[in-house]
Amino acid sequence: ALHGVDGSGVTIGIISDSFSTSSTALSTPADDIAAGLLPGPGNPCGRLEPVLVVRDDPTGSTVDEGRGMAQVVHSVAPGAKLAFASVGADELTLHDAILALADAGATVIVDVVYLFDEPFFQRGAAGVAIEQVAARGVTYLTSAGNYNIYGAPGFASAGHPVNGWETTRYRPTSCPDAVLAKLGEGRFDCMDFAQGGAAPDPTDTLTLEKASSPSFVALQWSEPVGFAKGRFLLALTDQDGDVSLFDERVAGTPIMTSGFQPVATSDYHFSIVRDTTAGAEAAIEPAVKWVWSFRQGLLAAEYFGVVGDDRVGTTIAGHGGLPTAVSVAALPSDDPTAPELFSSHGPSTQYYDYDPAVSPVPVPLAGPVVTAKPDVSGVDRILTNFFSSHRPVEGRPGVHAFWGTSAAAPTAAAVVALGRQYSPAAGPTELRAALAGTAVAVSSGNPATPAPEVTGTGRIDATAFLAALPDPGPAPTPVPSPAPTVGPSPAPAPSPDGPHGSGSDSSELAATGTPTGPLTGLALLGALTVTLGATLLATRALTRRRRGHRPLPNGGASAR
Repeated sequence: ALHGVDGSGVTIGIISDSFSTSSTALSTPADDIAAGLLPGPGNPCGRLEPVLVVRDDPTGSTVDEGRGMAQVVHSVAPGAKLAFASVGADELTLHDAILALADAGATVIVDVVYLFDEPFFQRGAAGVAIEQVAARGVTYLTSAGNYNIYGAPGFASAGHPVNGWETTRYRPTSCPDAVLAKLGEGRFDCMDFAQGGAAPDPTDTLTLEKASSPSFVALQWSEPVGFAKGRFLLALTDQDGDVSLFDERVAGTPIMTSGFQPVATSDYHFSIVRDTTAGAEAAIEPAVKWVWSFRQGLLAAEYFGVVGDDRVGTTIAGHGGLPTAVSVAALPSDDPTAPELFSSHGPSTQYYDYDPAVSPVPVPLAGPVVTAKPDVSGVDRILTNFFSSHRPVEGRPGVHAFWGTSAAAPTAAAVVALGRQYSPAAGPTELRAALAGTAVAVSSGNPATPAPEVTGTGRIDATAFLAALPDPGPAPTPVPSPAPTVGPSPAPAPSPDGPHGSGSDSSELAATGTPTGPLTGLALLGALTVTLGATLLATRALTRRRRGHRPLPNGGASAR
């Protein structure tokens, strides 16, 4: 065990879709325990305390990503006690899962959940729960997400991040005539996407590939949740000139979520529409942001880069963008010198906050608070005996690669657990500072992207992290741990389909894929040492769990 620690005495809480209710998983928890991949009675390494399942998803429609995460955590911190809680279709179930795990004794909690209807511009219910458990001494980590896409070659936006768009202020201009005709009676205008003083442009054109299933979009604007007066919606003009409107929202919430399935590879022209029919209170000019659930198929964007008030490419949002949560990006374990192309980008900006002990009404901050995200980078492409079924490792029957930030976040959580055991005096502030402060800087791998916006302070270095913590006092007694009979290890080169997980729900789990070279059990820890060195109750839950995002059909990498 690294520095004599293996996580003993620390409970790590895990939040994802399910642990042992999937109807399609290729193994059972009993299989995993017998193979030494999970703790429990019969574990060949003597790790006999089973995972505490506080709450599991009963539907059977999930993929047991939480169990895959538990295998990752156990391979790095085999002495830690593990607890699991499932998240449902909305932010309130995430809030409850966070508090339930803290009540179960977890001092490190990691989730891989991305909810498209979670507030982008203020704390929501999940953010309040994170603050509450942090005050109790919990270190909270979350996956950054798997929603970055770089523009395809042959287009002006080639090499630039093109998924995610935001501006600090809505700029009104006239809508296209066809959009106005579709809107009907009322007073409407559209966002002016033009940059650099160019003539007004009421559309942003995205080039999309034909898709076999819908992708989802969240459009949000900076008004207080539950007290929003404005109404914004999306209008789409397709290649035939036909207009569709997307306006799935709840009154009082500054959140519009909807789904869209491209029926042909073509240009699609999107307009952000402001409805001012209600009068002056609706004629606001807030910050606006949209994020798509695209994992692939977005070839190009008409507008890209950071120009004036506009920024294209930021896909970290919700509780993952809050200062208290440690957001974890993904690096491939076989070559952790640049991030996975899909790893989501920051930063994140908040405009409102509230004190739930005083009033549920959010109030404007003195000014926008921009939080650098992600915080650090962990490794993915970790091998398991079942997750994900669509990425079997060639030549190794029964071995599957687990890609995405949903695999990277548990590696980081396990390292934090080692730190908690090594230095019991270290609190969340010291642990977080040591984790980020000792990380090894990593290139973004792309000249259009500053490294901190995609890798944070860099690759976790477990040895340096422990050395930076307060004096641990007497050295802990190392706990011998025989090698498990089966263990995860990187697989061959990634398949060309990118970071896509299995399953049929509407969200995406961490990314799943295939790395190269042997990386099993404690060898993964060695790699980490060397290589790493509530107004929302009414909101419709069109969420997408990074497989960890359940409510959309699973796109491939797991839920936030």
